[in-house]
Amino acid sequence: GTYLTQWGSYGSGNGQFNNPFGVATDAAGNVYVGDTNNNRIQKFTSAGAYLNQWGTLGSGNGQFNYPSGVATDAAGNVYVADASNHRTQKFVAPPAVALVSDIRNDQGRQVRLRILRCSADVSGSGAPILRYDVFRRIDPLPGPALAAATASALPSGAQLAGWEQVGSISAYAESEYNAVVPTLVDATASSLELSALFVRAATADPATYYDSGVEHGFSVDNLSPPAPSPFLAAYVGGATHLHWGVSPAPDFASFRLYRGSSADFVPGTGNGIAVTTDTGYVDVGPGGRYYKLSAVDWNGNEGPYAQVGPDQTVGVPGDAPAALALEGVRPNPANGGRMVVHFTLPSAEPATLELLDVAGRRVVERAVGRLGAGRHAVDLAAGRRLAPGVYLVRLTQGASERVVRAAVLK
Repeated sequence: GTYLTQWGSYGSGNGQFNNPFGVATDAAGNVYVGDTNNNRIQKFTSAGAYLNQWGTLGSGNGQFNYPSGVATDAAGNVYVADASNHRTQKFVAPPAVALVSDIRNDQGRQVRLRILRCSADVSGSGAPILRYDVFRRIDPLPGPALAAATASALPSGAQLAGWEQVGSISAYAESEYNAVVPTLVDATASSLELSALFVRAATADPATYYDSGVEHGFSVDNLSPPAPSPFLAAYVGGATHLHWGVSPAPDFASFRLYRGSSADFVPGTGNGIAVTTDTGYVDVGPGGRYYKLSAVDWNGNEGPYAQVGPDQTVGVPGDAPAALALEGVRPNPANGGRMVVHFTLPSAEPATLELLDVAGRRVVERAVGRLGAGRHAVDLAAGRRLAPGVYLVRLTQGASERVVRAAVLK
């Protein structure tokens, strides 16, 4: 007996009443009201939000003259006592799209629909449902579908102009169904790219069918392309010739090539040297440099990097000029008694390799310029036992400097 809420007022507008007589609810909690003097049935959510209505004054099918009672059955059919027409009319509840969801771990361009059955999809129905057809609105591309256009989105009667059929599933008197259908385009970080969809429950009579409302959903490309393979390099005639395999990704768009001076360089806009669909690139300049290569799909998903460096480059001359590079410590963490640092010098100019603690205090210093141009390895722990902790390794030659982090365990 505790009061909850109410809705409605006198009138003939949506959600208004003139002598409401008869109320019923369905399994989903929707509320049906016989609006007798307005000769219609109105449907509301359980919270009283107006959904739709049907009926006018008359004696034809679907018309009323003083509808004075409403009931529903377990299948969702709606029964109306049409008092002054001396009859009871039965109405079919159309199918409903309960959910439009992205399919995970796929290449995108498809969604899954959860469809609640039409109330005529039961044994013994007078107009049995044969199948459910899924239609997608034909929206212009590129650009997002307009989710706000639901008012004009439904087909008018049997007119399907502006819609295309994208799926169909057979009816088996089940309570719900699932279907996978294609979308127009995938959502991105800059645009949601909604696709508009509705479901039609078809019977043996082409002119008898029941349409759901329009729902919107989007798909996402969840998979990035694999790393290009193989990735090969050869130094010939003053240039590094790079070659790699074709990407197997079905949504491949392009390759991105980056160049750095050390094995641990981070690819980014500042060191990108090519965006191409080709499987090769010639980088004119000194040998001994590092390259990272990735594949990108239609939606901008960038895959993992393949990498080649001086050790994997065929034909790099021993005296070829190289860039200053500090590859780091191997192993890292070190054990305290051995800390081997790998680095590259472009010339024999004076150079310094230092080990600093986290406070910036110098622990070890080595003059390494005398080693000359090329790749080198120096044990900074030689002759001493390093205390456990985190250190910084710094390589300096002229105005250039490289720093990496190293750790020492007990």
